[in-house]
Amino acid sequence: MSFATAVNCIDGRTQEPLIAFVKSKFNVDYVDMITEPGVDLVLTENKGSMTVDSIVQGIKVSIEAHQSEGICIAGHANCAANPTSDEKHHEQIKKSVQILSKLFKDLTVVGVWIDSERVVHQL
Repeated sequence: MSFATAVNCIDGRTQEPLIAFVKSKFNVDYVDMITEPGVDLVLTENKGSMTVDSIVQGIKVSIEAHQSEGICIAGHANCAANPTSDEKHHEQIKKSVQILSKLFKDLTVVGVWIDSERVVHQL
């Protein structure tokens, strides 16, 4: 059994397309999901350090328990918790990739945008 980790918003519309992308990208069987409303905003603006700590702890569990082979951070269109422009989301996702790459140096971290049609685009 192989795993990767997805860090995503809670929005149910984004879960299935993201899981399919992560499975394909990292060639894994399963995806551990770490969800938080507006997660790209949470990571980049450090809105509530306990929340950021919880996200990081979830990633660590995925790595230690399931030997996660990679991390994917996602943002999406029409996010209720982070109602900003697509361009701002893209900036936040790219910054989130930098943050997570520094914390988890041994893993590949990719950022993706899920558009309003639920198509996943790697940034």
